[in-house]
Amino acid sequence: MLKLIDMYKIILEEAAPGGTMELGQTPIEDAIAYCNRMGLKIPKLEQHLKLAYKLFSYGKTKREDMPVINTVDVRELQHRLKNGNIDFNQPYSPNTDSSNPFPSGLSYSDAAKFMSNGLHDKSRPDDQIHVVQKLIPAKDLKPIQKQVYLDKAVLKIVKSNGSIDYLRNAILICSSDNRIIDGHHRYLAALIVNPYFKVNCLVVDLPISKLLPFATAYGDAIGNERNF
Repeated sequence: MLKLIDMYKIILEEAAPGGTMELGQTPIEDAIAYCNRMGLKIPKLEQHLKLAYKLFSYGKTKREDMPVINTVDVRELQHRLKNGNIDFNQPYSPNTDSSNPFPSGLSYSDAAKFMSNGLHDKSRPDDQIHVVQKLIPAKDLKPIQKQVYLDKAVLKIVKSNGSIDYLRNAILICSSDNRIIDGHHRYLAALIVNPYFKVNCLVVDLPISKLLPFATAYGDAIGNERNF
């Protein structure tokens, strides 16, 4: 007969990848009890969860409005930003709508043009965006996504035997003002286990007000489906 903790792990596996326990809708007492049922032995768990609740209360962007840029996409994203492929600034390419330079839902030829418009305006350097990888403590980052799921983050921790060392090979994409664009569930896992854990971040030298619409358009253009 399966132990209770093993049954919870099976249920959690079946609930992935979307998750069922939305952090903002789950009382913190239930979150603590859930983590304990899953066998997480984390010092200062309640303190860590309180911080996570506080930080995620600032998230306002709906999940379906968030970009999807996977770890395998990061290298090509870096190249395109540094090379000036994307048309960020005036003078714009004739193919760029200056009133909406980052349109959603791009595909096929429109997506291909979006990926190279910055090379077809009159000034290549104006669209070269500085990008740097750096380690940032999780507590110093700020989420923008409204919907994040506790069980999805906890599953990753359980699979790693209570560790978040797997995050050393993962990359979060962040704005110049430390807002997270991609990697919210990995970020939540880090907060739960150790808010001082230094997360590997790809920091794009754009404020969130400009990075979010660009990243959303970019995720669509490379064919990544949004999360709903």
